[in-house]
Amino acid sequence: NPEGSQSNDGQLILYNSLDQLIDSVTYGDWDDGNESDNAPDGNANDYTDECLSRMPNAKDTDNDKNDFIKTRCTYGSENGITPPNEQSLLVTIAGRIVFDILPRQLNFGIVQPGSTDNPALNGPIIFNVTGSEQDVNVEITNVTGYPFEDGLRIDNNPALGSHWFIPYTSPIVNATPTLDVPEEAPPGQAEGTIVYTVTGPTP
Repeated sequence: NPEGSQSNDGQLILYNSLDQLIDSVTYGDWDDGNESDNAPDGNANDYTDECLSRMPNAKDTDNDKNDFIKTRCTYGSENGITPPNEQSLLVTIAGRIVFDILPRQLNFGIVQPGSTDNPALNGPIIFNVTGSEQDVNVEITNVTGYPFEDGLRIDNNPALGSHWFIPYTSPIVNATPTLDVPEEAPPGQAEGTIVYTVTGPTP
């Protein structure tokens, strides 16, 4: 626009003290070479659409059409444009997580009471997150069954609480399970389970 004026169609350009371009907003039918991404024009029907505001506040995608809406003015304050009888919504969609464990059953074979570091006959455990779109956290959050609750160890550490960070760019990780068996363990077959909790990276 001509210096000092503002109309219903125009362009606002912000420079810093070094005359470097910081941002620009084009609205209405102003021709900046690409009118298809302009913000709405400045024509108002009533007080509810007198101003253009970023939605959500401070969001800048470099597409004015997506960044601005017509709404009520909030002079001297941020764009708190949500009326009292409305509720704004915001969500961030995380990348997909794919998780697979092999083998599906760990078999420690025949072990002796009082023995330690008994290896799984079909180990190691293989975590595979191939196909994930984000890094993956894996944690053992529960171990059930005797003698696994206290005797199962992963990579020489107690199984319960063991955790792994698996980058999606390096999606396969191995872990070595062993089993310690108490002296007082009764003879017979024992069964148990491991529960893994799988999440994306901590925000």
